[in-house]
Amino acid sequence: RHAEQRYRSMLERMPVGVFVHDGQRFYYANPAALRIMGVPTLEELSRCSPLDVVAPEYRGLARDRIAALLKSGEALPTVQAAVVRSDGTKVNVE
Repeated sequence: RHAEQRYRSMLERMPVGVFVHDGQRFYYANPAALRIMGVPTLEELSRCSPLDVVAPEYRGLARDRIAALLKSGEALPTVQAAVVRSDGTKVNVE
């Protein structure tokens, strides 16, 4: 339990956005991720699927990467892409 609390505290304080999803819905987003997306809460972010927030020109790449990750269960190398914030602006992400 102590290790879990320490891990959560670390994620909550990271300046880097971290999302957890299953390809269909978001289960977690740290405060930095919520700021990147321009939403105040995970509940608001969860109104859309992870693919919905990916900029249209990167959705095919994101779909393929989600499928590969779900199939293999192994981490993939990072890539450059963009997400669309709640106000419609694009933000480059890794």
